[in-house]
Amino acid sequence: MSHKLPQPLPLVPRLDQIVLIAEEGISKIRCVRQRILQTITPDTATFSNVIRPRAELWNVIQAEQGMLWVLGYASPDDEVHNEIDKVRELMRRVNSEWMSEAPFFQLLKPATEKNELLDTEDQLWLKEDLLNHTRCGHGILSQEQIGHYLKLQNEIDMMRSKYAKNLRTEDSGIWFNVEDLDGVPSIHLESWKANEEFLGKKFVPFANGGTKLVLTYANNSKTRKRMYLADEKKVPENVQLFQDVIIQRDTQARKLGYTSHTAFRVERRAAKSVDWVQTFLYKLQEDLALHGTEELDLLKSRRRKHLQNQGITLENDDKFQPWDLKFYQRLAEEELDIDRYKISDTLIWHENVQVWSVWEKSKESNFVGYLYFDLIWRENKYQGCQNVTIENGMTQDTMDI
Repeated sequence: MSHKLPQPLPLVPRLDQIVLIAEEGISKIRCVRQRILQTITPDTATFSNVIRPRAELWNVIQAEQGMLWVLGYASPDDEVHNEIDKVRELMRRVNSEWMSEAPFFQLLKPATEKNELLDTEDQLWLKEDLLNHTRCGHGILSQEQIGHYLKLQNEIDMMRSKYAKNLRTEDSGIWFNVEDLDGVPSIHLESWKANEEFLGKKFVPFANGGTKLVLTYANNSKTRKRMYLADEKKVPENVQLFQDVIIQRDTQARKLGYTSHTAFRVERRAAKSVDWVQTFLYKLQEDLALHGTEELDLLKSRRRKHLQNQGITLENDDKFQPWDLKFYQRLAEEELDIDRYKISDTLIWHENVQVWSVWEKSKESNFVGYLYFDLIWRENKYQGCQNVTIENGMTQDTMDI
C-alpha cells in the first residue's frame, strides 16, 4: 500500500551546525524557565504554567537534539565526534545549573500537590519531572550538598564518556598465521590486512566482528583461545574507569537515602524493588538451569564427536572453555539444521543506513513514525547494541517559540 508521508525526516546537521543546534535549544529552554520563575509563585504553580510550557517546547526541539545523539553513536567522522563531545560537556554544565536551582523545585513541588485533573501522560510527566529533581537531592540534601552531588555526577558522566570513547576508537587485534585461521570463510580472510614484511600472516581486528568470526569458525582451539583471551583484555584503561564508576555510583545513591545504586535504578523500572528483581532472577535460574545443562551436554557431545574425528581424546571431558562455545554452537546448529537467518528475520545487512516509515496495521492505517536501521560496523561507531530515540510521537498545536 502506498502512503503519503505526513512529515519530513529529521535533518542531519552539518559539522558547523552541531554545537549551534545545542546552544539554540539550551537558549530556548533557558528563556522558558526564566519566564516561569519570573511570573509564577508557589501559590499559583500548576501543571499548566510550570510543566506544560517546557513539555511543549521539548516537543518542538527534540528531533534536532535527538539527531545530535544519533551522530554521537553512529558518525564515522572524528570531527563530528569532537563536536558532539563539546555538546556533551555543554549539556553537563547546563543540566547541573538547572538541576541545582532550588527556586524551580519550589515551584515544581506545589504544582504536583494541586491534585489537578490530568490525563495519564501529563501525570507521568509530572511524576518524572519531580523525580528528576529529588534524584538530584532536592528535598533531601542542603543546597551546598546538592552542588557537590551534581559535581560528582558530572565526573561520573565524564568517566562514562571516556569509557565509551575508548571502546569506540579501539582498533587493536592479533596477527595470525593464515594456517591458524583454517575454517574461517575466505571472504573474511581476504578482507583482513596482510603483513607486507611477513608473508602468510593476517591481522584480525577485535572490532568489525573479527573476534566473533574466529571464535565461530577457526578449527584450531589454540587460535580461538588466543583470540578470546586477547579480546577480553583489550582497552585495559577501562578497568579502572569501570571500578571508579561503580564506587562513585554507589556513594551517590547512598547520599540520597538509597541502599545501593541498584535501588536507585530500580525506582524507574517496571520491577517493584531490588528484592523483587533478585527473587525473579533466582526463579529464572531454577527454570533455566536444567535447559542450560542439557544444552551444555549437547555441546560437549558435539565437541567429543568433532575431536574423535580428528583422532584427539580429551583428558578432562567435563570442562568446556568459553572460547569453544560459539564454535560448537555452530557445529551443533548445522547438525540440527538450524538457520539463524530465518530466526533473526529482522536483521538487515546493508552498506547504508535504511529508513523505514511505520504505519498502523489497521483500517485507519495511521502513521506511527520513522525507524532507522544502521547495523553495519564502521570505524568510530559505537561498538555494541544501541538504540536512540530521535523524536517521541505526539500531537500538538502550532507554537510561537
